[in-house]
Amino acid sequence: MDSFLEAAIEHDITREASRRIQQTLSTEDWGAALDEFMESSSFRNVSWTVDDSREGIYREREDAQL
Repeated sequence: MDSFLEAAIEHDITREASRRIQQTLSTEDWGAALDEFMESSSFRNVSWTVDDSREGIYREREDAQL
């Protein structure tokens, strides 16, 4: 539960910071900030997997039907 709350708080803080940046930066500066974030350890340490393959999608539907 603690990790869930921590992630939710971080998400809200990040979203608010992003909103503020979007309101104050030009398009070029926003792009540079995004590039900088993508190169940061915060982005590189994201560890989730997504199975969006055809087999994965249909397997989930079949499992839901059972």
